[in-house]
Formats: sequence, C-alpha cells, structure tokens
Amino acid sequence: MRILSIGNSFSTDAQYWLKDIADAGGVDLEVWNLFIGGCSLERHMENVVSGEAAYDLLINGKQVSKCSILSALKAGKWDYITLQQASGFSGLWESYENTLVPLSGYVKRNAPEAEIVIHETWAYEKTSTHPHFEWYGCDQKKMHEALKSCYERAAEAIGARIIPVGNTVAKLRETEAFDVEKGGESLSRDGFHLSFVMGRYLAAAVWYVFFTGKDIRENAFVPARKEMIGYEDGKPIFGDMESDKPCKEKMDILKEAAFSEVNKA
Repeated sequence: MRILSIGNSFSTDAQYWLKDIADAGGVDLEVWNLFIGGCSLERHMENVVSGEAAYDLLINGKQVSKCSILSALKAGKWDYITLQQASGFSGLWESYENTLVPLSGYVKRNAPEAEIVIHETWAYEKTSTHPHFEWYGCDQKKMHEALKSCYERAAEAIGARIIPVGNTVAKLRETEAFDVEKGGESLSRDGFHLSFVMGRYLAAAVWYVFFTGKDIRENAFVPARKEMIGYEDGKPIFGDMESDKPCKEKMDILKEAAFSEVNKA
C-alpha cells in the first residue's frame, strides 16, 4: 500500500508511528509526506501553479529530498492521497472555497488511480497560546466543532472519505485520562501539535485502522523515542527510551478509541 500526503506538520504527526504500526501488523506500507510547516490549501495551489520543488519529502518518516507536488504524484502508482487544511484555517470555510476543489481536481488528473481522502486534523489544546486559537475564542470545543463542520463540507464537495483523527482526539480529551483541566495527560506537546508519543500514536492508529481495516487492538507495537544506550565498535547504540513507553492501560485506551471511531456505525 502506498499513501501520499499533501500536507504539513500535522500530517507529519499522523504518519510518525504509522510505518512501525504497519510493520507490526504485517502490512506492506510506503508512506510519503510533502511537508511545509503550516502549509495551507492556498499555498498548495500556489505550488501547483509554480511547479516549485518547495516541499521537504519524507518517506516513511525520513527526510529524503526537496520535491514538487507533480513529481510526487508521478512517482509511481498511489493507492491513497490525503489532503488537509492548515490547522488555524481548518475551521474557516472561506479558506477552502477557492482552493480545495481545484487542488483535488489537479490530483485526480495526475494520479487518477488514487482515492483522495480528507485528513481531519484536530483542535488546539485548551491551554494553547497559538495566535490562531483566538479566531475560535480560545475555545477548544468551538474550534473542533468548526473544523469538523468544514471537513465534512469539504469531503462532500470532492466526494471523499474522512480520516477521523480530529474527532478521535476530541473524544479522548473528554476522558479523565486526557483532560488537562482535570489533571489528565495532554495529547499535545506545544498546544497545537500532537505529543511525541501518545498523541502521534493515536493519530497513526486511526490511519492504520482506516486504511487497512485491521484491528489496532491486536497490534503489538508500543511507541517510544530513541536514546543512546551505549557504544559498539566506537559507534553509538540507540534503544527505546523506556520512560516514554505508555502503560498498557493507556495503550488500551488509545487503541480502543482509534478502532471505535473508525468503525462506528
């Protein structure tokens, strides 16, 4: 399976653990991300017109080269191509109106075999100081409702399915374990990006269930960042940062949330 994201840092977050989860689930996956931080649909369209190799290309999470949208679309057969809006603009429909349909049309013309899907991003953390949060009254629920409405409208406009990451994040934030106002753990690392381990894992788990149809609850992969644990032949050896690994209880919560949201009636 090959997936291409025309995205930004939020697609980087969603893809970060995806290859590891897929490997653990026995899924042959290649995932590409066209990355520009904070890139909006409008800027994607500007890059379509210019043809500029403006993106950092990440393949399976590793930066490879600079790339244009067209060269990525033409780089072999794609099963899926994901589109998303920049986070701050995600709940403002006017930011989609003149950009989403032309961008989708361009993708369809140049990769007609691929299914285009909408990556539903997430609202900011309640404590976020991101300046765009003010557009939503610094209200997490208001931002989520606005972006959810826009993504649903966007999906209808281009006839696409939605990867429900934003909705999954929102529902988990209502639980005691992940409600920061009740002492729960934040799913964000800086008020808007997902946390390095559990937040990113949750998004990747949603993608995994959505694209493969497999049961993430049966997947054995446990996320953890790497740290240097010693040397061998003068070279550093890296291993999992044990303090990073979520406990089984939280892993079960994340897996159940991802599985249930994708498979809800």
